[in-house]
Amino acid sequence: MREMSWLPNHLPASCRLIVSCPEGSAVHEALAQRLDTLVITSPPLRRDYIKADMVKQHLATHHKSLTERQLEMIIGARLSHLPLYLTTVVNELRVFGGFEQLNGYIMKYSDVESLHELWTTIVTRWMKEYGHDGDGVDG
Repeated sequence: MREMSWLPNHLPASCRLIVSCPEGSAVHEALAQRLDTLVITSPPLRRDYIKADMVKQHLATHHKSLTERQLEMIIGARLSHLPLYLTTVVNELRVFGGFEQLNGYIMKYSDVESLHELWTTIVTRWMKEYGHDGDGVDG
């Protein structure tokens, strides 16, 4: 499958690669067919207190925290049942130094309807923050 054509057929014995993808996606199917792949399925996160604890613990390791309202916005997001969504959003939010912008980005990340849209939003922020004008980038 072309989704994983970049991955060599044989990896060195000392090489480990961790890939996160939705179950049933083309990437998941391609990886599941490989003999050298161990597929581990992470169940959806259904309980808000588990999601909140995951967010709090991750941020605490970086000496960061959120207000209760900010935490509610994140765990109430449409995609918050996906561990990859929560991990990505929390990693993105932990780099913010300015509290003023934080609520705006939490709202943007909470409104996305897919992981693809989340990553598009994040990469767009990176391009603005790091001065990339977008030339040569497919949208």
